[in-house]
Formats: sequence, structure tokens, C-alpha cells
Amino acid sequence: ECEIDVATLPAPDDGRAVYDVTVRLELGSHTREAAFQSRRVIGSPGLLEPSVSGGKRATTAWNPVRGLILRVAAAGDVADTDAEGDAFASAPVLVTEIGGADDTVVLRFNADQPYELALVGPRTRTAWVTPEREGAELSATLSLLLDEWGTGLVSLPTDDYAVVARTPKAGDELPVLVDRQLWRELPLSLDTGTHLILPGALEGGRLQLRVAPGENRDTVGSYVRRRLRDEHYPAAREMPLLDVALFETFHGRAAGDNPGPLCAELARRDSGLDLVFSVVDRSVSVPEGARSVVRWSTEWFELLGRARYFVTNAPLPPFFRKREGQVFLHTWHGSPLKRIAHDRVSQDFANWHHRRQLLVARDGWDYLLSQSPFCTEALRSAFLYDDEMLELGYPRNDLLSSPEAEEVRRRTREHLGIAPEARVILYAPTWRDNYRSGRVFDKIVFLETAEVVRQVPDSVVLVRGHYNSMEDADVQGTDRRVLDVTRYPDISDLYLAADALVTDYSSVFFDFVLTDKPMYFLAPDLAEYRDQNRGFYLDYHDTVPGPVAVTTQQVVDALLGPDEFVEVRKRFRAEYAPWDDGHASERIVDVLLRHQESAV
Repeated sequence: ECEIDVATLPAPDDGRAVYDVTVRLELGSHTREAAFQSRRVIGSPGLLEPSVSGGKRATTAWNPVRGLILRVAAAGDVADTDAEGDAFASAPVLVTEIGGADDTVVLRFNADQPYELALVGPRTRTAWVTPEREGAELSATLSLLLDEWGTGLVSLPTDDYAVVARTPKAGDELPVLVDRQLWRELPLSLDTGTHLILPGALEGGRLQLRVAPGENRDTVGSYVRRRLRDEHYPAAREMPLLDVALFETFHGRAAGDNPGPLCAELARRDSGLDLVFSVVDRSVSVPEGARSVVRWSTEWFELLGRARYFVTNAPLPPFFRKREGQVFLHTWHGSPLKRIAHDRVSQDFANWHHRRQLLVARDGWDYLLSQSPFCTEALRSAFLYDDEMLELGYPRNDLLSSPEAEEVRRRTREHLGIAPEARVILYAPTWRDNYRSGRVFDKIVFLETAEVVRQVPDSVVLVRGHYNSMEDADVQGTDRRVLDVTRYPDISDLYLAADALVTDYSSVFFDFVLTDKPMYFLAPDLAEYRDQNRGFYLDYHDTVPGPVAVTTQQVVDALLGPDEFVEVRKRFRAEYAPWDDGHASERIVDVLLRHQESAV
């Protein structure tokens, strides 16, 4: 902290002056002097309040080139109140205090009437909460848990949430502002035990809450993460192995795909293993019989060094090295139409560092899972892999052939609010390397969903983005006929709920073909994707078991026309999904348990 006494500044000749605010840092013989380069706008620096002292008034401002500046003038030259103060005073909802406990956050506020409050994020929102009167203030307790899909209560996804209010009658939403005194205390860090809440204020004083898992309290920051990686993890590798099977799906963003059913099968057999799923936060629901551990937490680093089994469908961090006695099953996540890993000839996969990391990771695998002879050949080529391949089918497709399939279809449609007679179209494209905003890949939506539900009678479109675009904002439709289901726990449920699939180059069609429902391929960027971006292992037009379109209207016309690909799908299933008979999980777990018995 540093205090600048405005009274000591030289009196400006013309009554006004502008000063740059610089910092000089001295460490031993080293000295550096520079302006402030950034500010935390969501905290108290976003307010930049004026100060009056010694007959002078200093107004703090932010210049994008010069950084922090002070405008100094005689106090009488400028009004002693600022415009922002009036905005605070006239705010309809003004939060004065923020607290939290367990899975809730408590907001105390002043308001001219009893507004309802909710948290609204880019991907989900909480229910509206009616406040209670506490003396002269109102108090609202908002839950940080929700059951969004009818699959059980989970935490809100880690994200920034705006606090909004509405009148129960009118229903119009309006922003909730931070009281000036509370703003002066920002940024805060509230630890509820299960959650870490970071309140902040946006432009104009709008309240925002960053919600994260409680484990972040001890692991946030580059320095802490580096110590966990360089000290805690190596120390764990020297300790005895634990009878733990650690599962991870899409870097912790989900708990399904191939690892999920394998975890459930081990739980069903009562294997005696502690089944642990690595998750990015508690918004990810894990299979029954398993527990979750937050990725990058202290326990997660320890389990990397001590778990006896690893089952993942995507790479672990590059610092991971399998130790003696550990068993690693890499399931991958689909039969690849598009070229992957070493078979890619452009973009980031061409750099030598990434290729080296792929080789290091591959050397730790004991088994690599395959869906078919074609998949085996492609994965061996992509990863330069010559060790044991388990060509036993994909566990993620067991549900599609199970006796429970029809009940799962009914239950999933009910949870999503879809009528039994509706025609459900699942739109599940893959991601694009060159469509991104910062670190978040854009959700690809080439299908004009509004046109589909307008022209196809009784239709509902489910938009399922790729896991790489899971952090992108949801796609919203009208009348609940367009639903974004990117974060729905298991895509197999959606396969069963759907009546048709629209995709592009995603591996989902290698799995959806098991339902024998029609598929349509919307590929407006086919030439660019094939020739400049990724490339394919197979000829696209000769392989896909459905009509290829380049416009939404062509997709609509195909949806309204007859299904002419029944025999094509039958041949495709025989060649590309020969082992997906509903028992892949059993066969693979048999291999893992035999490995355990032989080790003992």
C-alpha cells in the first residue's frame, strides 16, 4: 500500500495538472521504475474514487497508454460530488454484505421493494430466490447446487455469475449493484468449505461472483501449482501404491465416455478398489460407487503418484510419469475419421515439442483401447504405438444395446421436457482448431436450429458441443425447442433420446450407428477441413452412412424425405463397430483384473 498526500503536490500554475503514478522497486543492487501496467477492474481499483485535501481535488483515472494518472485541480473548480455516487444512491438493489456457508451464498441488500435474486452465468443459472426481511435490510440465500438435468444435485460449474434481480410481478431482470462501502473492501475471498466465492464489481458497480471448488483455496497460483508438481508429486511417487483406480474423462470435464462405464463395472463387481474420478469441479457427477477428486488439488497430485490404476480417454499432464507397479489403460475417445496426433500435418501438432510429449505419454500406456480393426490401424499410426491393443469395443456404447435403453430414452426425454411424440434431432459437430476466443474454443453451430424447428413438424433440436467448447456460452433457442446439452453428463443418453443425428466429422457417428437411426452430415467447410486443417483417414463421401449437406435447407429437406441409408448403416456397423455388443466393459475389466491377479 502507498498513500499519496494530495496536499503535498505542487500547486498547478493554471489550476489544473496531470500526474503519472509510477512505482520504483529496489531489490539489492537492482532498481526498476515503471507505471502501473494493469488494474483489477472487478475489485476496488475499478472505482478510482476522488480525494480532496489541502484545497486540492485529485481524481484518479486510467489511461490505456500511461496507466494510472492523477488529475489535480483546486477543490473549488470541480463539484465535490461525482456522478458515480448518484448512480449508487439511486440503485434499486444495493448489496451491502456478502457471506456464505457450505453450499450457499448469502446476500444482504437494500431495495425499494422485495426483489427476487438469482445467479446468471454464461452456461447456467440458479432458481429465483425470495428474500427475507432482516430489520432494515433484505437477505437472500442462494444455493450453489442445482439439478439441471434430473440426474442429481451438483455444484454450479466454475464460472463468473452476475447477480440479477427481478420483480415477482413484472419479471424484468435488472443488475444488482455493490454498495460503495462494500466495493472499497473488494476483492474478497469467501471460503464456505465446499466452495470458494470471489465477489467482484464490474463497470458501473454491477455485482459478480466467481464460484470455484473449495479445493482451490490451497492450490491457486503458479507458485503453489509448481510446488505441488515439483515437490509433492515426486514425494508421492516414493510412497507405497494405493489400491486406487483413478479415472479421468476429457481432462476432468466429464465422467462418462469410456472411463465412466468401466468405473461402473468395477463398482458392480465390488473389486475392492477405491474408485476415484478426476473432475474439474463438483459440477461433474461421477458414477455410483465412485468418489470425485478435484483436478490440480493436493490429493489429485498425490493420487497421480500413488494410484495403482489409471483409466483415461485423453492425455494426462505432461509431467506425469508412470511408476513401476502402476497400470495405465488409455481408452481414447472415438474412432478417428479426422487425422490425429502424429498423423496431423499442420498447425500446433507439427511442432517437435508436442510430438515429443505424445511419445513420452505413449510410453506409459499398458493398454490402448480400440473399437474396430480400422480403429486399431488408425490409432497405431497416430500414436506410433506397437504395444498391446485391446480391440474389444467401446464401453461407452454398452448402454445402446442394453435392456435399459428404452427406459433411459423415456427418462432422458422427460428430464429435458420433451414430449413423447416430438421428433428429436441431436446436432453434435466436432470442434475447430481455428474457431476460438482466447483460450475457449467456439461452439460450432453451422445448423440454423430455428429453421429446423420451424420447418420440421414437432421437432426439438439438441445442440451438443464438443468437450473442447464446453466453456463457451450456451446456445439458446425459443419455446424450449432448441436445447444446449453440451454439459449433459452422458451423450449415450442423448443418442437414445434422439430420433436422428446431424453431425460433420465427429466420431459420434461411429457410435450413433448402433441405434440404427438416420444420420445427416452438415459439412459446409469440408474442403478447408480436409485439405488445410485436419485431413481424413477415410474418404468422406464414400464412408459416412448418410446424406452430405452444405446448407441447413439441404438438411431439412433430407429430414423431411425418406430414409435411404438403412443398408449402408448395416454395412457400416459390421465394419466399424463389430465388437459393440453391450459387453465391452465386462471384457475390458476382465483384462484389468487379470492384470491385478498376475501382479499379486
